[in-house]
Amino acid sequence: MKINLIKISIFVILFYIFGVNQLFDAALEKKSLPTIRYQELFFFLLPGFYILLTAHKNKRLDFPYLASMGLFIVTFWFLETFVHKTNNFESWRDLPERFYYLILSFYFLKNLNKIYFSSVLKYVVITIIIKLILIYLSLFEILNFVEFEIWETEGNRLAGSINLNAVSDQIVLGILIMLYLVRHNIRKIQIINFNVSLFYLIAFMLPLIFLSASRGSFLLLLIILFIIYKDMLWRYRFRFILIGIFLYVLSSSSLGTIVDNVNVVKRLFDSGKSSSTGEEEARLLQVYASWQNFQNNKIFGLGYENAASNVFHGISRSNFQYTQVLAAGGLVLFFTFMNLIFRLFGSTIKMYRVNQYLLASIFYVLILFIFHRPDTYMGVLAYFVFMLKTTDNQYFILNGNSVL
Repeated sequence: MKINLIKISIFVILFYIFGVNQLFDAALEKKSLPTIRYQELFFFLLPGFYILLTAHKNKRLDFPYLASMGLFIVTFWFLETFVHKTNNFESWRDLPERFYYLILSFYFLKNLNKIYFSSVLKYVVITIIIKLILIYLSLFEILNFVEFEIWETEGNRLAGSINLNAVSDQIVLGILIMLYLVRHNIRKIQIINFNVSLFYLIAFMLPLIFLSASRGSFLLLLIILFIIYKDMLWRYRFRFILIGIFLYVLSSSSLGTIVDNVNVVKRLFDSGKSSSTGEEEARLLQVYASWQNFQNNKIFGLGYENAASNVFHGISRSNFQYTQVLAAGGLVLFFTFMNLIFRLFGSTIKMYRVNQYLLASIFYVLILFIFHRPDTYMGVLAYFVFMLKTTDNQYFILNGNSVL
């Protein structure tokens, strides 16, 4: 069998940017065994540059949005260095560094031949499944890749030695991709020699969102499902209205108790209430503090390190990316930030009307930044959006085959 180095490169890159290698590192460290050194070089840069060299050889090397990325980085650097007089690069490197890895992963995938698009989608799903298998094996104490604890103050919410909220966000991205495949009549994915239904894979992914009670991921999932299936909801609106009335009548009975005890649902509807937990209150204080600092200097901000500082004790940064960027660099940095976001993940209003997956993708990003910071794996979403905007759908979908 002929070895396809491009497909191997794709899988290794995804293995790295979705953080699967970190789980193996954790397991080896617990056994006091040496971990693989220079993983960024071997699992990310070398396979990525192999793809770029192949693209250059075939005269199709391309780096879109480079000007937007450069404008954002240069603006950030200029404001921190000359306006805010920040001498410590470590204090503000976080956000530009995250975008650097995000767009680098996008460039690696974007310079693939278009025939590999379906392979990328397949390997994204498989990579997430592998990561979840390792997490579930740890949860049931069969193997030890992740350490878990229960946060009793947040309704017995599951937390781990890795960020389970980020994993839940990755799950939602995987579900978005699988719904896209279903739209093109692909019902199964071949894993090793088994054809596995996408329905079963989605069912395998969902529990972690509920176990970790990740309200951001849950909200993302609900909005994406609504965007993709809004036409069906409208077509059968009377049936759904009757179902809604029926559920509302039952809400005061045992069903209401069951729903109320679903932690992720409870956390979502309790957000902002007086009964909010300390973590939720801290998030609200972060938003308020960063907004207040933005008011003090609307044009240039106060610097990334001071975005939420000097308002409440112990709060210096906001997870709400919009006020964090506004307070860090004012309207100047915010404009370059949003310009980069819409270049990478946005499209035209006309295309949003005809392609609900493009609309779901931009909502994924805009909502994600309410709760979390940019991450490297979002380069996959940028690639997904780019392909939907520039490629005829039928070009990369298998010829009538329901198995990918």
